[in-house]
Amino acid sequence: MPRRRLAAPMPLLLIAAALACPPPEPGDETPLGVFITPESPTVTVGGELQLTATAFYEGGDTADVTASASWSVVSGDAVTVSNDLDNEGEVVGVREGTASVQAIAGDVTSEAVLVRVTDAQIVEISVSPTFLEIGVGETGFLAAQGVFSDGSRGDVTGTVRWITGNSDVCTVAQDGRVSGTGTGSTQVRAEYEQIVSNSVGVDVVGSPDDDDTGDDDTGDDDTGDDDTGDDDDVSLPNLEVTYFDAYVDGDAGQTLFLIDVTNTGGSDAEIFFVDLFVDSYQPQIGDDGDEATILEDLGAGETQYADFTVNEVPDYWEWWSYVILDTSEDVTESDENDNITGPLEVWPP
Repeated sequence: MPRRRLAAPMPLLLIAAALACPPPEPGDETPLGVFITPESPTVTVGGELQLTATAFYEGGDTADVTASASWSVVSGDAVTVSNDLDNEGEVVGVREGTASVQAIAGDVTSEAVLVRVTDAQIVEISVSPTFLEIGVGETGFLAAQGVFSDGSRGDVTGTVRWITGNSDVCTVAQDGRVSGTGTGSTQVRAEYEQIVSNSVGVDVVGSPDDDDTGDDDTGDDDTGDDDTGDDDDVSLPNLEVTYFDAYVDGDAGQTLFLIDVTNTGGSDAEIFFVDLFVDSYQPQIGDDGDEATILEDLGAGETQYADFTVNEVPDYWEWWSYVILDTSEDVTESDENDNITGPLEVWPP
């Protein structure tokens, strides 16, 4: 797969790379950087949203610095953010609109995140991915997406209450971070007021060495005829953009793009790129976007979200924005002609 410039998911990749390393205590050393999660959150007017600040250090270590960071709204008046004890990083939606929030840990300032505030109500919650496997002592991530009464949707990971069926197997932090506490299987869901999401299966397994050395992993399952005999009878995946919208924050100089990607085919799509063309004539398959991200393990009938925050806004004239799915053609699909979506007209603020 060719090398590409990645966008929003990079902070989560940084966390994942450091899972096996014991985190330093905040203040022990100067972090290389600080990032905030969720990265593109949405909150209702009067609603609360918990942001999390994570510092990353040389060697790949990370630490939660939410409580010790200094929080501020750097543009817009749609939200307030707290520095009060035990409420650090808590955002409250004040009015419909957008605002940018940042955190400072020591001398290091995070990238600002764009928070969207809506006066619509949450009517549905979905959690992805639909299955998660981690090891004891390791961490994975869940994201909660809300569908609102006006038909829009947004990341509500920091707003919902996370429920785990068995805390002896895993715990879930406010930012959707799942920590494996013991071997076993359980279910996790998200709740907001009376709205309950789908349940996600979480398996927590033992040490990687236990799984890698057994004879079963190299037996007939990997080479037997049964694994390949029926594959041709399974229908192919098909990738489609099922939601594409943008929100412009002129004060912050940022534009938030919201993109839903659904696999409408009959089998899983393992890994592919989502390319965003911010302002473009109609692109073609094979073109690289202005921003790109990777989606993995998109099952048949499932939806994942590819959101981008662009640090610019249209001025004078509207943008014509497009999305291409799988522009490098890594996934063989049942329909290769529906991977380009657009134009979406994005107007100046």
